[in-house]
Amino acid sequence: MKRSRGRKYNDDEMVHLIAASNLNDAEIGRHLHISTSMVWRIRHGQSRADLQGRINEAIRGYIREIRLHVLSKLKKLVDRHMKVGMGEESEVARRCREFVMKLFMVDIPPAGEPTPAVAPKVRGIFHNLPNLSPQLKTSMIDELDLSRPNTGCGD
Repeated sequence: MKRSRGRKYNDDEMVHLIAASNLNDAEIGRHLHISTSMVWRIRHGQSRADLQGRINEAIRGYIREIRLHVLSKLKKLVDRHMKVGMGEESEVARRCREFVMKLFMVDIPPAGEPTPAVAPKVRGIFHNLPNLSPQLKTSMIDELDLSRPNTGCGD
């Protein structure tokens, strides 16, 4: 428990409220009975340096939690894009096909090479087409309706 001009506030609660980002600085200040400017200074590392590591770790925890939640829904999301993309011949379906291709056309290091620490860059749609056989390339272009340029004007 720390004091701010005679007022006491709970450090753990301060860390949680700042990291969760559910409330703005004024709302946090009212909740903890401290000034908005004090909350702002703590949030931006200008005050209470001792809390910065805890705030950052709490933020990382929330990010991990969000990622796990998103990953648990990702298969259903991709399945839905695939269903629409493969089942229709509309602009929305084309965009679904393009989204799925861009999402999964990533550089994968050859076996035995260490995985890079940073996220792989997304390739362009046609990046690996030169490596495909002419028959497969033609079939893929026809199947995915990639023979027409995307002018953004709708068909």
